[in-house]
Amino acid sequence: AEYMGEFNQNVSSSSYNQYLISAFRAGILALESMGRRTITDQKLPHKFSKNPPFGENVKWLLDICRKLGVQYIYQFCVVVVSAIINPFLLHDIAIDVYSYLKIFSQTTGMPSASIAQCLIPLLHKTIQAYCFLIKQRCNQINPSDYDDFISLVVHARSAFALYPDGMAQFNNLLQLICRSKTCRKDLWQKLVTRLSSTDTLQLDHTTL
Repeated sequence: AEYMGEFNQNVSSSSYNQYLISAFRAGILALESMGRRTITDQKLPHKFSKNPPFGENVKWLLDICRKLGVQYIYQFCVVVVSAIINPFLLHDIAIDVYSYLKIFSQTTGMPSASIAQCLIPLLHKTIQAYCFLIKQRCNQINPSDYDDFISLVVHARSAFALYPDGMAQFNNLLQLICRSKTCRKDLWQKLVTRLSSTDTLQLDHTTL
């Protein structure tokens, strides 16, 4: 009876693992397909929204990868970098992946270079997406948009802070904003004030 119990448990565990693998494969195919549509359709309204409708599905796939193991996290990140251009979603994913890999590294001794190999392309894509969105918003900004624009720049800074040499790139972005024809003195003053009064989230760069 004890043997049969162990056998049933093993079958159940094997079936669950197979379900996870099937879910991963289906999710990756859907993510790749979504990426192709996003690239070709320039009018998609959710491309740069704070809460894109596909965001929860992508995070569900990340959760599947966490259950399967680190090699699936790596495959997930490769596809995310090529398929997603929404900076807010990329930012959330980068933080989640970092947290997972940090714990995995502490428990298994995985070298920091392996964490960097996974995270650096993801963070690079994130700050590229933020740069594109901020420049786009800056070129079309009106006084009624100031608060949203400033919140965007402040939030983006925390992504730049995760990337090696990212703050130098962020400062270059600030200079572009400052020199923009649409950046009035009052906007610049408000932006500088918010940036100076807001803490910046920084991860442990020794692992990157």
